[in-house]
Amino acid sequence: MLKRYALPYGYADLIPFISAETMHLHYDKHYAGYTDKANDELLRLGVDADMQEIVEKRIYNFGGFYNHSLFWYMLKPTGQGQDYPMAETARLIERDFGDYAHFRTTFLDEAKKRFGSGWVWWVIDPITGSTEIINTPYQDFPEMTDYGGKLPLLGIDVWEHAYYLDYHNKRADYVEQVLDNLINWEYIEERVIKAKSLI
Repeated sequence: MLKRYALPYGYADLIPFISAETMHLHYDKHYAGYTDKANDELLRLGVDADMQEIVEKRIYNFGGFYNHSLFWYMLKPTGQGQDYPMAETARLIERDFGDYAHFRTTFLDEAKKRFGSGWVWWVIDPITGSTEIINTPYQDFPEMTDYGGKLPLLGIDVWEHAYYLDYHNKRADYVEQVLDNLINWEYIEERVIKAKSLI
């Protein structure tokens, strides 16, 4: 059975960029709902369920659980940690985007392009080692066959429940504030190093 990951910080620790009210709603309602419904489906399917079918065909609740379980760790409390990419992360960004400014602009543009609910991801191709920024609808995730089995290095939730109480319809402002103030670059560095070791 799936178990909700504990938040690695307090509900109010992302203020003023994300409110405690938003975090309560996001974690206690939406994430809890995805986890509970995914567990209900696991019970219904039974122990002999094909994992590939679960991942590819019954994506919604499993994706909601998985994406959010990553997302909590991709954020850090306001004013703590490093506010810019670390060594291996910075090298990948410079190699594939030229510099962080272009990476940031590309990420924001992809967030604006995501029509409706979904996610924006910086991903690495496990075969070529190249990275790119993509968006996925709803609770799809980059490892799915449709997206080439890419590994997520950084992701931001752009469902309205992640930002609407704080930013209303200004999604780009929310993504910009998260990129500039809340990314846990230490955790992203760990993901980059691990992903590169698998290539």
